[in-house]
Amino acid sequence: VHGKFQEGETIVNPQRLYGNPEKHHWPTGPDTPLNQAMRDVRFYLIILATCLPPMVVTGLFFHQESLYRSNEWSLGLIATGFILYAVAKAIGSVWVGILVDKYGPMRPFVALILLLGLGVFLAAYGGANWVVYLYYAIIGAALGFSSPVSSVVWPYFYGTKYMGSIKGM
Repeated sequence: VHGKFQEGETIVNPQRLYGNPEKHHWPTGPDTPLNQAMRDVRFYLIILATCLPPMVVTGLFFHQESLYRSNEWSLGLIATGFILYAVAKAIGSVWVGILVDKYGPMRPFVALILLLGLGVFLAAYGGANWVVYLYYAIIGAALGFSSPVSSVVWPYFYGTKYMGSIKGM
């Protein structure tokens, strides 16, 4: 009984949701079983793009001391940058929902990858002390975007019926 309301559930009034979602229709893909999804090249590209943000940020944090030394950034400066990272991640994870409602999942998904690339560029080339704050804000926002956007991209391509097995893979 997939797609039907259960006893006690009610329909949400779309007039009360931000951005008037009744004006936008972001269709989900056809309900695709895992074995068929695995034959689609997009499946592997989405896996790669979904795994990229946590892997890249983990690598940046793992090698942070050598990055800071090569950029001549002080550890005190870095410590305050982590505060900005946390704030940007929290704001990004909330704000991306508004973007997904307005533009669909693909534009924010691409923005996530671009933000991540910009953050890596800033880490690699460094610069003045203020670049530390920009670096942390950008990678914080990228990681904040990551989980909400990734959760929406899968149903966009493969529907919702087999989402458990697809995301489990």
